Formats: sequence, C-alpha cells, structure tokens
Amino acid sequence: MAMEEVQVSRQGSLAVLDIRGYVTKTSGVPMKTAFAGLDPAVYRSVLFRFDKETYVNSEGIKTIIDLLLEAGQAGQRVGITGVSDHFEKIFGMVGITKLTRIYKTEEEAVQDLTPEG
Repeated sequence: MAMEEVQVSRQGSLAVLDIRGYVTKTSGVPMKTAFAGLDPAVYRSVLFRFDKETYVNSEGIKTIIDLLLEAGQAGQRVGITGVSDHFEKIFGMVGITKLTRIYKTEEEAVQDLTPEG
C-alpha cells in the first residue's frame, strides 16, 4: 500500500501529519510536501501520527530524519506516535529518538507539544 498523500490536521499551533502505508523514497514526497506547507511561525509543533500498519524502509527513515533536522533548524518541536514496537526499536537504533520523542499515545503527545494543551 503506497502512501499517496499525507493528511494534515491542525490544532492551534500543532500540526498533525497522518502517515499511512509504505514510507519509501518515492512516497516520502507527500510527507515533504505536507511538511513544507507548515509555516514554523504558525505551527510551533508537529506530530507525525503513524498508523500501526505503516512500513518504513531505509529511504523512508532518511526522509523522516531529514524532516526532523529541518524542523529543528526552524525551531519546531516534533513528536512521533503510533509506530509499532518494531519500528520504535529501529527508530532508536538509527538515531531518530535522539532528534525527537516517540509518544505512547496521541493524547500524551498533544499535551506535551501544545503549550495551550
């Protein structure tokens, strides 16, 4: 199941990117496009909400790291939620957890990432 698009929802200064399907080099384009539309002056925080069935290959991991680094340079806080235990371990091994926090629940992420939450 290729990722055709990324759904974006907004909650105050928090933007939530719904990520489903396979995250690969090609399908990383919708993630980058959605992220590029989030003005850091408006959206101080971004939550990557993965579906438990989402699969991420090495190019997808590179895309995620690139977006996390871009967010850091723009002063945005980013969190991740919804990843399977398997991908949580992989994200830790490749250093993603040094760039962002993986939250167990979306509620916990929203509360932590929104000053008004």
